[in-house]
Amino acid sequence: MARNTSPPQVFVGKLGDNGDDGQISVLTLPEKFEWLKQFTAGELVEFFGELFAALTRASASGDFAEVTDLIEAWQATAEINSDTTLTAEIEDGLREIATGNVVLLEDLQRELGDR
Repeated sequence: MARNTSPPQVFVGKLGDNGDDGQISVLTLPEKFEWLKQFTAGELVEFFGELFAALTRASASGDFAEVTDLIEAWQATAEINSDTTLTAEIEDGLREIATGNVVLLEDLQRELGDR
């Protein structure tokens, strides 16, 4: 079977409000957004929801810094998620926190100050 080499596409939709009928679009992801393939469908819904909200605010204010910050944060998350060693270490750390296997900052500072 031949491998699909066409660029990935996503369906993006917005429900209408205030008399707006809404819209749906098919977007071909530019190569620089290939990192979006790391996410599940649910995560992509969350990303595009946040992106549309940020774009709406940015369009009103003229300040697109929030949009840039949002995209950079999601891209960093994709990079972390693609590193299986790092992801495993994070999950181990979260399990330790959940079981109470932690040292409070104040206790650590006190212990280090006693030396």
